[in-house]
Amino acid sequence: MHGIDAQNFTSDRFTRFVKNLDRGVYHQVARLRRRDPSVSACAYLSELAAAEGLVPAPEETVKWEEQVVSRLHIHPQSRLAMRAREWARKTWTVHAAIGSLGLRMVGPHSDVVEKFFASSEATVLFPAWVEVQAGIGQIEESLAPALITQEFAVDSHLVQHVRLTDHAEDRRTAPTGQGARAPAVRLRTADTAVALSKYQAELQASYEALRLQRIHVVALFIQRLGAQLGVDETDDLLQVALAGDGNAGSAAVLTPVGTGGTVTYADIVKLSLAFPKGYRFRAAVLPGSLLQSLLTLAEFKDPQAGFDYQATGQIPTFLGADWYRWSGTGSSAFGTDRILALDTRHALVQYTEGGLLIETDRLIDRQWERTVLSKWTGFGKLDYQATQGLDVNP
Repeated sequence: MHGIDAQNFTSDRFTRFVKNLDRGVYHQVARLRRRDPSVSACAYLSELAAAEGLVPAPEETVKWEEQVVSRLHIHPQSRLAMRAREWARKTWTVHAAIGSLGLRMVGPHSDVVEKFFASSEATVLFPAWVEVQAGIGQIEESLAPALITQEFAVDSHLVQHVRLTDHAEDRRTAPTGQGARAPAVRLRTADTAVALSKYQAELQASYEALRLQRIHVVALFIQRLGAQLGVDETDDLLQVALAGDGNAGSAAVLTPVGTGGTVTYADIVKLSLAFPKGYRFRAAVLPGSLLQSLLTLAEFKDPQAGFDYQATGQIPTFLGADWYRWSGTGSSAFGTDRILALDTRHALVQYTEGGLLIETDRLIDRQWERTVLSKWTGFGKLDYQATQGLDVNP
């Protein structure tokens, strides 16, 4: 998504709001992050605007959310669309503030980057705009929002992680007589540790090289950097889901196919039934080559499913699960011959320290030669029985 036309957001009140901003906004964000690592520049600007009554009407919020989902080409009913709508709400203020300055953000007639630095008001908004573009790239590529059960903001690179260890017998109920004491049900947990990894991308173009480029072109470039962060964290997620999070017994159990190198309908059914009682096959990730095999299976050649795939690119929900293609992976455990299956209610949690970080002062001062976008994140397995795998070459 390149941006939004300024004409939608022209407002005297927004203009006054923007004129009162300075780089101190980002220094305050840095201070707040020490207490709450989830704080972002976009979210903080939204809080400041809301305090002055600058919030969209409910119908405008819905329209903006759907516009973001549409421009990202995300299926409106998917879990990724939920993340996109959340991001849209967080970034509305930034787009509105930029729009109030009259900057043209989209299309071949968008302004050049130099216009961002033609006034102090626009210059202050530039780092927040970069944060928006990088975040969009992450949403487009990362599968984490669709596969994790929850994301936690933490303030350490080594996290104490709690996992569920109870079994069906621990949760068993029993009939009792009137007034009798209820049987004890035990919820068992174990403390483990998860180490976060730092993912970063570096802007190496100088201001002189970019100042005459159209804003929508530079937006695409920054989105690609954000997308790479999304690719890297997804590779990490797949590695943890299949190989484990470093704790004993956390690797997924792999079910072998009946005939090595070939995936049949029976193999997919066997994978769905590998989940114990109380778990459900809700999502799957597979390489493009294996997806091609599935789409051509006679059992999956449903005319309506084929029409949906041709019309929208949305993979049919085979056996009631959401399927995601992932190719060019950096995960050794996933490779090109594994299918990962998850019960997304219990399988994985994500820990993030500090969110997406950008060297704000450097951008404001137009010194881009080595501006870094970075993110500390990691994944832990919440319930080891909630991930299963299919091994195509056992």
